Amino acid sequence: MQIYLRMAEHPYFFVGPPFGYRIGQPLLVHLISISLDEDIPNAFYFLTTIFTFLTALLFAYWLCLNGSAFFVSILLACAYLLSFPGAFTLSAWGLVDAPLHFFLILGLIVIHKRQWIWLAILLFVGGFFKENIAVILPVAFLSLFESESFKSVVKTSFLLTISFLASFLIVRTGLCFDWQVESSISATHLTKDY
Repeated sequence: MQIYLRMAEHPYFFVGPPFGYRIGQPLLVHLISISLDEDIPNAFYFLTTIFTFLTALLFAYWLCLNGSAFFVSILLACAYLLSFPGAFTLSAWGLVDAPLHFFLILGLIVIHKRQWIWLAILLFVGGFFKENIAVILPVAFLSLFESESFKSVVKTSFLLTISFLASFLIVRTGLCFDWQVESSISATHLTKDY
């Protein structure tokens, strides 16, 4: 948790793998703390809460898309908030799991609607938040194989893979940091204690 707080303080300095590659949420926290004149921990909690509740709403929507009754979908979304993923995310607000859950559920919705360009964008953006967004790729591939022609499967699979790899490589090559990955600083060298 401390590393992500320090990353939010200095989002363009690399703090070491694997945490330093997950720049999305610390960068958003940094921007929120500047624009709302809020301290970093409060901005983290605010953003984590927003992502967690949006995830619950998207989960209810996804359940409705797949045939669940509205009331059942709302109950299951509330159950998500009370379950380990939801409750842990809200209590451990300095981690980057809340955006990952959001992007995963949003990815399932986009796959359900077969909006492959939006999924490519989601994979690119989600790659800056946490590399585990890649688990949505096999789901997309299976969905493609189920309903598309072979040529379309190959073309769309390539697009989705390249989208994820682009963000994956941008953070791993140090292109989004002031200092290259090889000359990184550790979290202990940053200025503020939380």
